[in-house]
Amino acid sequence: MAGPGELTAHNALLEGNELYRAGSYEQAVQVYERARTQNAFVRLARATALAAMGSDDEAREVFDALIAEARKGGGVLGRARFNRGVLRVRQQLARLNQIQQDQMGAKQGELTEEVDIAAIKEELQGAEADFMAAYALDKNDVQAAQQVEWVRRLIETIKEQNQTPEQQQMNEAADQMDELAKQQKQAGDESQQAEQDQAGEDQQQELRDDQQKLSEQTEQMQDAMKKMKEKTEAVKEKLDEAREHQKKAEKKLKEGKLDEASQEQKKAAQAIKNAAQEMRKAARKQGQEKGKGQKGQEGEAKDQEKEDKDKQGDPLAQQLLDREQAQREQRQKAARQGQPVRVLRDW
Repeated sequence: MAGPGELTAHNALLEGNELYRAGSYEQAVQVYERARTQNAFVRLARATALAAMGSDDEAREVFDALIAEARKGGGVLGRARFNRGVLRVRQQLARLNQIQQDQMGAKQGELTEEVDIAAIKEELQGAEADFMAAYALDKNDVQAAQQVEWVRRLIETIKEQNQTPEQQQMNEAADQMDELAKQQKQAGDESQQAEQDQAGEDQQQELRDDQQKLSEQTEQMQDAMKKMKEKTEAVKEKLDEAREHQKKAEKKLKEGKLDEASQEQKKAAQAIKNAAQEMRKAARKQGQEKGKGQKGQEGEAKDQEKEDKDKQGDPLAQQLLDREQAQREQRQKAARQGQPVRVLRDW
């Protein structure tokens, strides 16, 4: 039996949950702490209430401990991971909000350093992993699946909005290469199918024309690489490799050796895909160098343009923050009215 002032775990959960749903988070924490047996469910409930009242660090410690202790498929594992994911997202939205506020009174680059953005993205990726784990444990958890997609979009938005113009140009070029690689592979598949179908001269001519267009696009990309100031030697090498395979494919197509042409076309596709990967690596490296202080080398006109753009704010991040604030106000209003409301995952 529970001693004076103590509660059984069951009763602590009943009383604490009622207080939690009424918005009395601090009182709920006190009730959970009176439980004689601090089992996983009581600790999860306490951590959830701590997070709801803003004690994020303490709540995070409990979530981390529960996840580390829980066996695969354990009773609280999915719930703890979901709640930790929510906590992570909320903390990073708050950090983004602080960065936005700081930027309003300072020039770009003085406060928003590369390491800060990298840390935010890392935590958001951790939140994504938490939501994915929660969904893996319960395939009926639609909310967890939705959170995965939402966090992924947020991460992509942060990546896009923290690119330099050079990075954006390089990543756009990488996207174009990926699309070209896809078309080149499709051309190889069509040549292989034409060989099996014993295609006639008209169809073979169409294959030759299609390959010629793809080769011309690759040459245009090669020319663009020559004009780029950034270090893209690895990209150029992969594109050169792709052109060699394309030339061989063109020759085989003229000779009517469609199966051999297909093999060369697919090798060209892989080389173009590798070029896209190298381009993205170069873009990341360029961004890291900018984050180390190369911004000061840019002209005053460019600095002013970026500063003006920054002062306009980050529209999507602000929209997300506004939604979070609106949801918080809605929860507080519901709590004052005594309505049941969930902040994090119910236990």
